[in-house]
Amino acid sequence: GKDEFLNAIMANLSKKHDWKFGVVGLEEPAEFHTTKMIEKFTGKSFMKRSDPEAMVSKDEFEYGVAMVDNYITHINVDQTGASFDEVLSAAARLVKAKGINGLVLNPWNCFEHSRPEKLSETEFVGRELDKIIAFGRKHGVHVFLVAHPTKIKKSDGKKYDIPTLYSINGSANFFNKTHNGLVVYRDFETNMVEVYVQKIKWPWL
Repeated sequence: GKDEFLNAIMANLSKKHDWKFGVVGLEEPAEFHTTKMIEKFTGKSFMKRSDPEAMVSKDEFEYGVAMVDNYITHINVDQTGASFDEVLSAAARLVKAKGINGLVLNPWNCFEHSRPEKLSETEFVGRELDKIIAFGRKHGVHVFLVAHPTKIKKSDGKKYDIPTLYSINGSANFFNKTHNGLVVYRDFETNMVEVYVQKIKWPWL
């Protein structure tokens, strides 16, 4: 749910507002993400469908590849390193080289976190989030940070509770320091995905 929702945001911002993105996706190879972005850019699927018109055609595939090539750049952590310092340094180079407007960091828990013993987990998370916020402010880039919640409870014994920004493992700073906080939730009874806006720092946004 989270990844597909964010992919749709990226595709729409690229098509409607000419946004370019740097992407650090640590849970799937760049070629997998490219395939998903082609589906979002074309509005079609690579999966076999009963309606052939719903499947990506050869021309649509070539259009989608060109869109990904123009708007999406994947940052390879095998080359840069997987700490936020290293990734943000690589992203800064993309700002100069390609003029990216957005940076996707996905997900938080897969990045390299070396917490000094003198820092509590809350202090460490706050420090790392400060780095991300400072990067966005300095370079005029919107940073999308994906984070998984801890194990969600079932208050009624049947249906998972809707997580909040406080449900992310590690620190309340995921709520305190976040500018715009969204929760993507799948209702497994209806199989519908719901998006909850849980924090907007500047109300006019």
